Formats: sequence, C-alpha cells, structure tokens
Amino acid sequence: MPRYPYFCQTLTSAADGCDHLDCHGGPFLVVAIGTYDEADLTWASIYSSETSAWTTSSSIELCGYIEESPSLLARDALYFSVQLGERILKYDFVGQGLQVVDAPDMYKEMGGIVVAGEGGGLGFAGLKDGNLHLWSWQAGPHGVAEWVQGRIIKLRTLLPTIEPLTSIDVIGFREDTGSV
Repeated sequence: MPRYPYFCQTLTSAADGCDHLDCHGGPFLVVAIGTYDEADLTWASIYSSETSAWTTSSSIELCGYIEESPSLLARDALYFSVQLGERILKYDFVGQGLQVVDAPDMYKEMGGIVVAGEGGGLGFAGLKDGNLHLWSWQAGPHGVAEWVQGRIIKLRTLLPTIEPLTSIDVIGFREDTGSV
C-alpha cells in the first residue's frame, strides 16, 4: 500500500465569478495533491460539493516534494511551491492537468514562495542579498510566458535591527492585502 509523505489540500469556492475572498455557503472544491513515496509521481484529485464525488486523479512525474506553504489561486489555476520553492506545481482547473514551472533562475538554490503576481496572476517572492525580490509570470515579447522582475524591497530600511538579514525566510503571504 503506497504512503503519501507529502500531501496537502486546498479549499476553494466553486461559484462562477467568485473572487474567493469572502465565500460563504456556496459550492466548493477540495484540491488534494500528494506524492507517492516509492516514486517521483505526484497526483491531484478534486472533490466537488455539488457532485459529492472526487475526480479521477491527474498525475505528473515530479522529483521533489510539495511545500506546506500556502497555495495560490490565480485565474483558472492553483499553484503550489515545490522543493523549497525551486519549482512551482500548477493545477489547471480548465484542462484538469498538472504542469511544472521553474522558479526564476536566481532562486534555484535559495528558494522562495508563490504569491499573487501583477494583474492577479502567478507571482514569486524570494530573498537575495537581504532584499525581497518580487516577480510576475507574464507573456514575453514572443507570447511565451517568462518571469519578469518586479519590485525589489530593501529589507534593511524596513527591518534595521535584524542582523544578519540572511536569517530571514519568506514563509507566507496574504493575497487580499498583498502582504508577504
């Protein structure tokens, strides 16, 4: 019997047009993501309160584990941090499939978290040299999605009493307030 050492769930509204910030009493979805411990196979399954049933699982080969950090609902997809934020796992509600998005190159070894990006899409926040770097996943000049550098927040001016700043980690965000 397979075990699931890396497993997380997210609850979201299933109501059309809902902004998911103040949902009460309407239909909902539970998205369950897990990784088998015997293989590098990660799966997703969706429960609908309207049908009282789970969907057939989608799966993808994914070397790494899903972080227990908050997921991000952006447009028609749900995003999860993988392996200390080195990669991002996307569950597409429309296509009902899984995809992997690499974090910006400078964070391959340092990590970060998924956050709401510019225009309500996928974003990424990570630390480098004591600064918080914010990125957005956007269509590039040839229509191919890529990471675009956004704001850089100098933490030394906000947190002057914390030394060294290398001991700080980005661990979460609040989507409705834009707080990291």
